[in-house]
Amino acid sequence: MPDFRLYFLGRGGRIVEARDLECEDDEAAILAVEGQRDGRAMELWRRDRRVRSFPTCEG
Repeated sequence: MPDFRLYFLGRGGRIVEARDLECEDDEAAILAVEGQRDGRAMELWRRDRRVRSFPTCEG
């Protein structure tokens, strides 16, 4: 199973937290990340490839 890492970004795009995810593919990882959104900017990576960026949620 591919390994993914979710990075939570702070000011200036600096990494402030990271979580490892085990998902079958990119689509499954994106769905898993959608459930972890908490307003912060995030980036989902699979090894050395960025899968998707998630901007901050403003509301």
